Amino acid sequence: MNLLQTLDSLVANFFLTLRTPLLTQVFEFITVFGSPLATAIITLILAIIIYKKHRTYLLPLLTTSIGAGITIYTTKIFFHRLRPLDALVTEKSFSFPSGHALIAIALYGLLTYIIYLNLKNKSQKIATVSIGTILILLIGISRLYLGVHYGSDVLGGYIIGSLWLAVGVIMLKLLLNSHRSI
Repeated sequence: MNLLQTLDSLVANFFLTLRTPLLTQVFEFITVFGSPLATAIITLILAIIIYKKHRTYLLPLLTTSIGAGITIYTTKIFFHRLRPLDALVTEKSFSFPSGHALIAIALYGLLTYIIYLNLKNKSQKIATVSIGTILILLIGISRLYLGVHYGSDVLGGYIIGSLWLAVGVIMLKLLLNSHRSI
């Protein structure tokens, strides 16, 4: 067994020891926020709100969400990694990367950043970043707890999702700066 397999095994065994009926219900609920349907609906609702109120945010939002979605699909096919066998829920796609973790950091990270930009109060900014970070982490943890991913899948999802988040943030900064200079 190589180092990655050993670490994945240690993480999986740790989460196996935590399983209880109540925690399973909690993590089944949390994981929904990273599902393709939920994130598509959230992106659509945000796009409508943003289109009506602040169109500058629309292109970064759509680029980040759609880019992350395409990346999830293509990387799963490319890596073709099978899922763990002891999962509490059934998933039909491949394991790497965790699409839930990837889209969580890309979409909710960008949403957190947009909200942060529009707040004046320091404590509200801290609360927003804290809530966004906790949600992103809980979605990744839910995938490990439910046994549908290896630790390296979630970590890979976070890393790739961070790249899409960076694309969205950079795009947003460029658009905001170009509007200020007009």
